[in-house]
Amino acid sequence: MTDRELKMEVPTLLKEIGEKVRLSIGVPVHNEAERLKELIESIKAQDIYFQELIFILSGCNDDSEQIIQSSVRGAAWDRVRIIKQSRREGKASAINLFLNEAEGDVLIMLCSDLKLEQGCLRKLVQPLTMDPFVGMTGARPIPVTTGSFFMDRMNQIIWQLHHLVNLIRPKLGEAVAFRRPQQYLPYNCAADEVFLEAVLKKEGLSLVYQPEAIVRNKCPTTLRDLFCQRVRIFWAHLDVRKRTGYEAASMDTVMVLKRSIAYLLENPRMLPYLLFAMGLESTARLKARFKFYVSTGDAPYIWEKYDK
Repeated sequence: MTDRELKMEVPTLLKEIGEKVRLSIGVPVHNEAERLKELIESIKAQDIYFQELIFILSGCNDDSEQIIQSSVRGAAWDRVRIIKQSRREGKASAINLFLNEAEGDVLIMLCSDLKLEQGCLRKLVQPLTMDPFVGMTGARPIPVTTGSFFMDRMNQIIWQLHHLVNLIRPKLGEAVAFRRPQQYLPYNCAADEVFLEAVLKKEGLSLVYQPEAIVRNKCPTTLRDLFCQRVRIFWAHLDVRKRTGYEAASMDTVMVLKRSIAYLLENPRMLPYLLFAMGLESTARLKARFKFYVSTGDAPYIWEKYDK
């Protein structure tokens, strides 16, 4: 593992939150050279100050490192660090490296294919700076268009339902901020954010959804990739429930159905697409249950990449 520290000049920034607590950002990366620049530019445009930004490069064989080095110059953090894993070991392993290396009181974990809206991170960490009993917060992901009318509708429905579920009971992901947990993640954990939810809830801390903290996320561009993604996600949630007894909010079928009805009442023209999405999700969950209980067992913790 190589740890490279890039020194940077720190200009004057809005520091209201950064002065209250030390903030560290972690970004696990596996061959995301095409998308990293957009994420970094959106981080640079945020209006709060961070002590450090740590990229964990897991088995990268593209230009991710070079993109990071060129994109962070002139940014406004004391330190930007690159930590390398010679081979891909899963996101949980990358997060554990971040937990071990980060110096912040509040930790922010971002997926490497995001674009942050203005003010996103300030809104994301605000509950953690104001209430000591808040353990974790999550942003609102909104999918970017794929170029396919049908796939755009599928991704829109899935993430809008995710938003509606979050308004009732938080299920956090894509961009999260959290207090340092009292334990590391199992190396073979396939649902890192849900596992963190379980750990922090067990510590007596609460979860907060911040719908005004918006991130733009890239989604599957084919139906096959979307189905495989949905299988993996529910499979991973079953795995976390087995390990911890904790259920992700999206596993509550009754609540998801109620939120689907609420969505339909607001968007009646989306009925055909909603029915298709519900059928796809139901089939994916059935397949995930079969794999978990009958066929394979534990969920794979190193996911295959798909087209975005």
